[in-house]
Amino acid sequence: MPQFDTTFFASQVFWTIVSFAVLFFLLHRWVLPHIVQTLKQRTLMIEKDFADAKKTRVEAEEIKANYTKQLNNAHQEVKQLLVDAEEDALKKHEQSMRELEKKLQRRKQVFINDEKNLREQSINEIRRQSSKLVITAAEQLIHHKYNEQDAEKELESAIKNLGKDLSEKT
Repeated sequence: MPQFDTTFFASQVFWTIVSFAVLFFLLHRWVLPHIVQTLKQRTLMIEKDFADAKKTRVEAEEIKANYTKQLNNAHQEVKQLLVDAEEDALKKHEQSMRELEKKLQRRKQVFINDEKNLREQSINEIRRQSSKLVITAAEQLIHHKYNEQDAEKELESAIKNLGKDLSEKT
């Protein structure tokens, strides 16, 4: 094998070193700066994207916090609206109950007045009928005719005396 021949060994080493040096110089002068520049740009782009991601994350957290705050405010407003609606309904119910109570009191008073009037009318009617019966009975007993005014006066006097007698006994 010629590459292991010692006579050619020194020249091979020389040309290997020269080739390596030229290749190293060319790579170092033109290729490596482009690779380094590309790596720097890529690093800067990654750092920028990472910074943008952090910024977006912070904004998203702020938006989330704002949304949570608005949601809590909305819940509080809904709760307050429900409390207000319940209070309003209770007030309206109480007001309608008071109006109903007033209406019932008026009807009760009308009923009491009607009953009082009917009682007085009934008592007056009973007195008239009673006075007619008493007069008729008295006339038949004593065979004497009374005029209506005298008979009614006597009957009223008798009713008053009867009322006094009953009140004294109780």
